[in-house]
Amino acid sequence: MTVVIGFYIYKEKKIGYFGLAALLLFNLLISGVRTGIAAIVICGTYYLLRSRQFKLIVFAVAVILVGFTLVNVNKDLSNIVTSFTDISGSKSNVKGSTIAMRLDQLQGAMNEIKGREMYGKGYGWTSYYQLKHGDHPVLLAFESLIFVVLCNSGILGMFIWLLFFLMLFKLQRKILKAKADVYLMDTIIVVYVAYATGTGEYGYIEIFSIYYVFLMCSLINVNKIKQQNQTEIYE
Repeated sequence: MTVVIGFYIYKEKKIGYFGLAALLLFNLLISGVRTGIAAIVICGTYYLLRSRQFKLIVFAVAVILVGFTLVNVNKDLSNIVTSFTDISGSKSNVKGSTIAMRLDQLQGAMNEIKGREMYGKGYGWTSYYQLKHGDHPVLLAFESLIFVVLCNSGILGMFIWLLFFLMLFKLQRKILKAKADVYLMDTIIVVYVAYATGTGEYGYIEIFSIYYVFLMCSLINVNKIKQQNQTEIYE
């Protein structure tokens, strides 16, 4: 949703959309959902680095300064920020997966497909396992797209998923001409990959597909209207 609001800010530049985006980001921050926060930070950083727009960079710096101030005066927010870099899980009291736990789970996924590294344990195996046995002793609810793909389809599956995202990046560069439009479409892919990698794949691909198609069609439609207006002016 934040990326969609970003689209309207990018195209229409209305104050109302800025306010809505700020509200969404504030709600995400106080929710304490670390994966969502990380996904937005990653996609925002990607867009700023690719677009190289001075005004956006200044705006981002201002947001970071405000966020830094909020973090310093709020113990709960400070704990959330600390938890991102807390490998051992001892520096923060925020509940959830630590970096060390994720690394153990990655090893657990490799152990699970030992001898079947190339193709995994079969389509939908992670869902089958949870239905039959509940949470995995190491992988728990398979809380990362990486663990799901590795267990279900192995290294070959990882390659196919990587190829899928690369094809999406290539597709939007064929359809859209403006670099800013392309980078905006890139961000929604980055958000999905970051979030699904951090939480798992629980039907998010369907939601991602809807937003992806919506944004792509919106950009195409806006560009067509712009071209028609330019043609009428010249005529």
